[in-house]
Formats: sequence, C-alpha cells, structure tokens
Amino acid sequence: MRPIDRRSVLAAAAAAALLPAVTPLRAGAANTPAMDALRAMMPPSQILFGTDYPFVPPAQTISQLAGLGLPADVVSAIGQNAAALFPRYRS
Repeated sequence: MRPIDRRSVLAAAAAAALLPAVTPLRAGAANTPAMDALRAMMPPSQILFGTDYPFVPPAQTISQLAGLGLPADVVSAIGQNAAALFPRYRS
C-alpha cells in the first residue's frame, strides 16, 4: 500500500470545496507550525481571526499572533477579513 500524500489530499479537498471559504484562525493556530500549514493551504484573504474564548483569553491569542512575525500585509488581511464579515464591529 502506498503512503498517503497529505498535500495531495488537502489540495483535492480544497478543489472540491470541502474546506470553508474562510478558515478561522483560532487560538490553537497561533503558533508557527500551525500558521505555516494554514498559509500553505489558504491565501491571507481566506484567514479569519478567532479565539478559543473563554478557554484562552483573546489578549493571549493576539499576543501569540503578534509573536509569529507574520508580514504586515498578512496581519492586515486577517483583520480586514473580520471587518468585512462583521462591519458593525469595525473600530
């Protein structure tokens, strides 16, 4: 039996629209390996900030996100994605 090529499986799932149009960035994803995997599958326009509140305070997730060293355009896109979905909460 051949080993499963996970990248091919993910690509096929994305092509079949099995992955959501916007992928939430949750507190558990605010680490380098998880973010690298997410960015390999989705463009910044498809990533949405979210938290695991009340289990993880939002401030902790924001701090972890800031510590990833993401390019400014990626961080900006993540914020703009949320603002586009929830315009009444824009600051």
